[in-house]
Amino acid sequence: MTAPRRDPGYEQRDVSPRLPLVAAVLVSCLLAVVLGLIGWAFALRGDTGPRATGFFELPLEQPGTPHLQAEPGHDLQRMREISERGLHRYGWVDQEAGVVHIPIERAMALYARRHGDGEARP
Repeated sequence: MTAPRRDPGYEQRDVSPRLPLVAAVLVSCLLAVVLGLIGWAFALRGDTGPRATGFFELPLEQPGTPHLQAEPGHDLQRMREISERGLHRYGWVDQEAGVVHIPIERAMALYARRHGDGEARP
């Protein structure tokens, strides 16, 4: 006769509940330290948050229902006219500082004249 088997064929030990708890606490502490360092770095630079200037400033609207357009074609046409004006005309960006914008074709010609004909060189 064979001796009875003492090994039941599976692991009888449970995982210690301390291991996942310690891992969760360590991850939380690491996250707090990283966020603190990021905040400290921004404070050193003097950044107070996102800001928009010049062309990208948008008027702030009061919260409420969204303003939907039944026929957005007029606004699209107006936006395209403004874009074309900016791309193909001369104008002031900042008159006090003496900064102007020039037509895109003229800018490309000046760039090509200054930096060569643009052909690939070995």
